[in-house]
Amino acid sequence: MALGLVVVVFFLSFLLSAEVARAEVCDRPGPPVVSVRTLTKPASVDLTKGIAQLTGNTSLVAPRNLPEFKYTLGSTEIVPERNSRIEFGSRQMTSGGVCWWVTRVQVTVTVHTRVYIAKEIPKDSCVWNHVTQHEAKHVKMDKQLFPKLADQVRPGIAKAIAKARTVRDQAAVEADGREVVGGAIEAAIEAFLVKRNRAQLTIDTREEYSKVNNLCGDAAISAIFAAAGVK
Repeated sequence: MALGLVVVVFFLSFLLSAEVARAEVCDRPGPPVVSVRTLTKPASVDLTKGIAQLTGNTSLVAPRNLPEFKYTLGSTEIVPERNSRIEFGSRQMTSGGVCWWVTRVQVTVTVHTRVYIAKEIPKDSCVWNHVTQHEAKHVKMDKQLFPKLADQVRPGIAKAIAKARTVRDQAAVEADGREVVGGAIEAAIEAFLVKRNRAQLTIDTREEYSKVNNLCGDAAISAIFAAAGVK
């Protein structure tokens, strides 16, 4: 009889422990709402960088597989600005920690193309006109690519906030949430830039790069290189 009572008590204790364990599971009550939009601004032009600086900046798009064109006369890059609004849900756990989740996130990414023209190129010269016309092709492609940015950012954020997370206390919820969402935004933008740069390289062909020499003459190019202190 006593043994049977011990077994019953043990069984009830096991059920109670299981209920407590289930209560400690940090789950979100429903899916998050993710809103991402892309805004664009007109392209900007930077004339402060020299040929040596542009050539040495490996983050700029340039055809590194064309050794006969080893210097960069012009290039482009994307300038993204991020703004986000995040709403959180949370509950105190019996273990002492806090279970939190993102209920809604609204992200706005404002982008524009920054065009670089080497400062050694005389303004309104033949080389200037050709380089600006070439970079305009990159700006045009960016305008076609920008609408795809939101569709790339949205899944990354949704995946990052799909599950609830735990932190030590309520004060850490917002900081942890902004780190998670911010990291997802940065990763998605970086992935977009990789694809963008790869697409832009289809413009930078050997035939395209040869135009400036053919139209403006080797002497004009050599004079610009001399002004830049490169050979």
